[in-house]
Parts: sequence; structure tokens; C-alpha cells
Amino acid sequence: MTKIFLLDPTRNNWKTSFFYSGNCFDPIYLGYLGAYLRLQGHDVKIFQQRDEADEEVESAIEEFSPDVLGISAMTYNVDAGRMFARKVKQKNPKIRTVFGGYHATALSFDLISNPEVDYIILGEGEESLRELVSCLESGQESDIEQVKGLVHKKDGKIVFNTKRPRITNLDSLPFPERYRLEECRMGPPMIPITTNQRSFAQITGSRGCYNRCSFCTSPMMWGQKIAFRSPGNIVDEIEYLSHEFGTNSFFFTDLTFNANKEWVYQICDEILRRDVRINWSASCRATDDEVLLRKMKEAGLTRIAFGVESLDEAITDGLNKHTSLEKTISAFRISNDLGIITRAYLMIGYPTESGESIDYTKRALQNFPADNIKLAFLTPFPGTTFYEEMQKKGLITASNFDDYDTEKPIISTALTSEQLMRTRVDLLRSFYSNPKYQQRIKEKSSRFPELKPAYEELVKHVEYNLGNQ
Repeated sequence: MTKIFLLDPTRNNWKTSFFYSGNCFDPIYLGYLGAYLRLQGHDVKIFQQRDEADEEVESAIEEFSPDVLGISAMTYNVDAGRMFARKVKQKNPKIRTVFGGYHATALSFDLISNPEVDYIILGEGEESLRELVSCLESGQESDIEQVKGLVHKKDGKIVFNTKRPRITNLDSLPFPERYRLEECRMGPPMIPITTNQRSFAQITGSRGCYNRCSFCTSPMMWGQKIAFRSPGNIVDEIEYLSHEFGTNSFFFTDLTFNANKEWVYQICDEILRRDVRINWSASCRATDDEVLLRKMKEAGLTRIAFGVESLDEAITDGLNKHTSLEKTISAFRISNDLGIITRAYLMIGYPTESGESIDYTKRALQNFPADNIKLAFLTPFPGTTFYEEMQKKGLITASNFDDYDTEKPIISTALTSEQLMRTRVDLLRSFYSNPKYQQRIKEKSSRFPELKPAYEELVKHVEYNLGNQ
């Protein structure tokens, strides 16, 4: 039996942002790894850094005394992960460190070149980590070269093993182990509202995305194929979470939940057939399929988010988005008419951003039919074609990976970083204070009284956060 400590060094990321300050999500992908390894008979501890100081994290690792330290590496927290790995190995050089996740997959050569990093797993981690741990446990480290999807060091050289095929049968994986689920919440606007959520949970129904948006890391991580869980398996997990943890609010982590409409219909039918009374939300590609949206609402969908990115189609075309603004607006209007809370994912800070483009966005937002907007800064994540393009043009201004959190402008534009930061606040204030927006929300609350608490909570959230800007 190997002792494995799985760490997500998030460092309170959700508490430092206007958009995430009401959120707390459990580390679901570490949950999958933990559950899978535990089935193999290993002793596993998952730890997500929330309120804990770095010293408390180090103490938790030391107290558990693991043989293997696995670290989930997103770009914004990879340096924190390296710091923990370095300190752990200083105290106990025998501990093996394994990095995985989007950043580790994207910049594997650079990452493994650091002495505190022993192994990197590319892409999906369950099978590769299981085989690696088996080699370490048996002492047959020469077999490590046979572990597909692994990057390691041998005789001072960096070795990339054969690529590992994707897991096609996701039903074969155990339900993910849950970490302090009773503390998890999704911020406004949500039904039920944040204070009435009980152990909010994420559900992963699929892995991957068919699209190739230039700013997204999915093609690098998953390719262009999607692996789907069966609808029955998904609803089994929903029922398990409802009964075991009292969970009454769910979010599907799928990159494009409606990528396969027939699959969505089957999930909805299964929820309705079992009479599972739940509230759930999902991120979808903009669709004007009213029949599908109505079915989702009937099965418990309360909030839907669409990736809009920009209200300027010239920009979205440049990002390989392949969608029309007309269809996007139609998706919002149909969802609103059905009584679904609508959210738009938008970005500013494009390389061509200027005062004129910001003025255009501000005017376009005046009539945009979203209940809520998330306005992030376009971020060139390693592993994307957009990152490569920005690197070649020398337009990336950030020298610290900590800044790759979409909360700071890190691309050089005609506007300074300070101007862009002020611009975002101005756009948000303009959107939420617009009389047309306020009237629309008032009318929607009147038509669908069950949504009124969500909008009231959103107003308080917006006033508090924008008041502190």
C-alpha cells in the first residue's frame, strides 16, 4: 500500500475575485484520482488549500507522511505547487512528486526541468498514476518507461513515454471522492440561493470538446473527441450525492454540455423518470433550440451560461469561435422566456482592444439580454494556439504565472493595464445600472416569482463588490 497525498494549492482563488467570491468548488478531478487509487488499495488523502496558510498545508503533508505527493497544476497555481514540492523534498527527499493537469500537460518540458518535479502525467491521470504508483511500490522503477502518458528523468535526460489513449468508458471510473462538500457553494444568481445551498456539487458528465477555440486548452488536453458517461450513471451519482450529502444544487462541469443533444435529452428523461427533484446549471454553446431548452428546464435546469466571449463578431471569428451573435442573442431570449437564469461569459483585453472597441462593447451591452455577466480578461493559457501567437508577437506582459487567472490583463493593447482594470468596472456598472436591464429583471421576476430571491441576492452581490472597486 502506497500513501498518496493529492494537493490542490488554490490559495483562496475564489475569494479574491468579483466573479468567484461566492464560489467554493471541491477539487473534482483530484476526487476522481483519489477514488480510483483507493480502489487499488492505496491510502489516499486529498487536500484543497482554502483558508489554510502555506505552513498549515506543509504540516498536513508532513503529518500524513506520504510516499507520493501529487499536485494539480493549473497555470495560476503551478508556482505554488512547485514551492510545496520543493519544501516537502527538502524535509524528505524520498517523497516522489507528480504533477498533472492543464499546465503540466502544456509546459511539461519546462516543468520537469525543475529538480523538485519528479514526474509529469500528460492528459488524463487515473491509469497513468495507477501504473506509476505500482512501479514505485514494487521497486521496479525500470518499468516506469512503460507507463504511457508519463514524462520523467533518466540519467539526467528528460524522457517522454508513449502517449496514452483516452479513457473511453467513463462509467468504469468510480464516483469521485468528495472533499469538504458541506462548505461548497456557487455564488449568485442561483436557485437555491447561496445560503440555502446544501453541499453544492459539481458533476462531470463528459470529458473533452468538439470545438477548437484558439484561447481554450481543451484541444491540447483532450484532443477533439468527447467521452460521455451514460445518463444512468450520471443520475446514479446525483442520487448518491443527494442522499449522502443532502446536495440540492449541481453544476455540470462539461465544457459544452449540449455538444450531444440526444445525450442531454436522455439525461433529462432519466431525471424525470426517477422523479429526482434537483436544481442544476450548465455551460452550453449558444443554441436557439427551444424544445431542448424547455426539456432541460423541465428536468431541473435553473441557470444556463453561454460562452459569448465578445459582442464583436470580427473578434469571435478571430478566436475560431464559429458562432453568430444573432443566434447567441436568440439563445438568451428563449432561455429568459422559459424562466431560466442566464449568464454570459465575456472577455476584454484583446490584442486589438482600444477605446473605440470598449465604447462599442459598452453600447452593445445596453441591450444584451443576459441576467448576469462574467467579464474576464482574455488570457493566453499555455497549450493554446492563442498563447503561441501572443508569444511570437511578444504581446504577453506577465512574467509571473500567478497572474494567469483571468483577473488581470496580461496582453499588451492600446490601453494600459490600469485603464483596462478601470474599464471592466465601468462596463459592469453600466450594465447592471442600465434601466433597461433593471426593468427586464423586474418583469422576469414577476413572471417567474421563484427567481426573485436569486436576483435580490445578485443585486446585493453586485453592489457590495462594485462598491469596493
